[in-house]
Amino acid sequence: MEVKKVYLSYEGDEWLSNQSLVLMGIFTSIAKLKDAARELITQRADEHLTTAIENFDFGEDSTEEDVVDDILTELFNNRSTQGWLVNYSFQEVELNKLEEI
Repeated sequence: MEVKKVYLSYEGDEWLSNQSLVLMGIFTSIAKLKDAARELITQRADEHLTTAIENFDFGEDSTEEDVVDDILTELFNNRSTQGWLVNYSFQEVELNKLEEI
């Protein structure tokens, strides 16, 4: 029997504390998750760029696209981000035989 998986995407505070986590979406493939994550992070790019320039080694000439790409790389390498005022994570979950989480 093939094990079906879904991906749960979350947004939370700078520590990704359980109380802050908000389920942003449930995705049936990692490709769909990546597309949605890029869109979500891009929507918040202004805030992230300000944080990046103030707190990280991003130069004044950094663009929102640079920051979005950096956040996405971190997210998909580590399954979560760190150091931002808003952070992201995702979990891979196997569906049970009733195809429910």
